[in-house]
Amino acid sequence: MSENKESDNENKPENEQENKSLRERTSIYEWIVAFIGLALVLFSVGYVAYDGLTSKNTPPNLIVNVTSVKRLAIGYLVQFKVKNEGEQTAANVVIKGKLSKNEREIETKTTTVDYVASNSEHTGGLFFTENPEENKLEINAVGYENP
Repeated sequence: MSENKESDNENKPENEQENKSLRERTSIYEWIVAFIGLALVLFSVGYVAYDGLTSKNTPPNLIVNVTSVKRLAIGYLVQFKVKNEGEQTAANVVIKGKLSKNEREIETKTTTVDYVASNSEHTGGLFFTENPEENKLEINAVGYENP
């Protein structure tokens, strides 16, 4: 019988630790980290739900502006910036630049911008042999694909 009492006493500290509540076994730092994690998850879920409910999902609205014209050995480089003010992404955006003089088209160049995400900008350039500053330059987006 004394052996049973000794074995009960040996197991008693282990049983007492098992019986401690979760609050007593968890440090304050673990609770802080758990709270921060919960707050981040709730914020993320809330943001995605809000964005999904309020998004207008407008198509790409591509605006092209000339940023500079540079003289090169091969001709002229017209650098541009294309901005997507829509909420959908545009892929394979075709940019067309046209030089004209006295209503007569002199030169046309095109390039493709791989990807313009919603509410973002992308830069590029077109090479012309004629001087764009001495002629009428029109540059705009003429097409895109849905990614």
